[in-house]
Order: sequence, then structure tokens, then C-alpha cells
Amino acid sequence: MDIDVYIKRLQKVANDYQSFVFNVSKKSEPYILAIPKRRIFNKGTDANDTSIKPSYKDSTIAIKKSRSQRTSHVTLRDSGDLYKSFKLVKEGNSIDFTVPNNDVTDFLSGYYSGNELFGFSPDDGEKIFKLFIKPALDDLINGDGNINIEI
Repeated sequence: MDIDVYIKRLQKVANDYQSFVFNVSKKSEPYILAIPKRRIFNKGTDANDTSIKPSYKDSTIAIKKSRSQRTSHVTLRDSGDLYKSFKLVKEGNSIDFTVPNNDVTDFLSGYYSGNELFGFSPDDGEKIFKLFIKPALDDLINGDGNINIEI
């Protein structure tokens, strides 16, 4: 590859990195949003990687057990509608996800007020970069896989 082409590709990314990241993320939105969904469901942790507290009440545990749902930790998953409502958004220079403002999310935010329920954790961000952003950068910068700079 001609070094001028390589430099132009690098400049393209550098000039509008935030838009590049968001566009790549939007193309993979269902896969990217699966990362925090799995974290919340499997580990019961919030965007700060801390356990979502308070734990379920005995009455909630009884209901969840009757539905064969997980009770070992808070999952924020009952019918699945909340998880389906996650959407990627661009916030300043970064991406995050949001949920609609409604009675359910208002209740959850109030009840679990000490937790950052809806956001990517640092580990989520690392996974997103490794699985989606870095490969897209590699493709853009060295799409033909033939960096051959001769001096």
C-alpha cells in the first residue's frame, strides 16, 4: 500500500473517531447490548461492577422461583421487556445505552438508587473495543492486509 493511502486512512479515523466508533457500534448494536445484558443477568452487577442492591425480597424470590427464574442475585429481568428496550446512544465523546423513561424504569431507578443500573461497565467497554471497534479500525486502516511501506 502506498504510504499516502495509509496516512489518509489514519487521518480519516483521527478526524472523526467518535462518529466512527458510534457507527461501528450501531451496526453491531444487538451484539454489543448483549454484553451488559449478560453481565446483569449472570452476575447481577451494575455499571460500576458492584452487586445490585438491595437483594430480592422474600416475596419476589417466591414469585421468581414459581417462574423458574434466577433468584441468587438481582437480574432486572422478569418478562424480558426491559432488556429489549436497551438502545445505544451517543453521549458526548462516548457511547452508552439507555432505556425508556417509564413506570418500570422509574421504579427500578428509585428502588436500586445506589446503583448505576443502565450503563456499560469498564469490563463491558473493554469487550466492546476488543470484539467490535478494534477489528473495524484494523479493516479501515489496513483493509487489504498489505501494509508495505518502503523507504
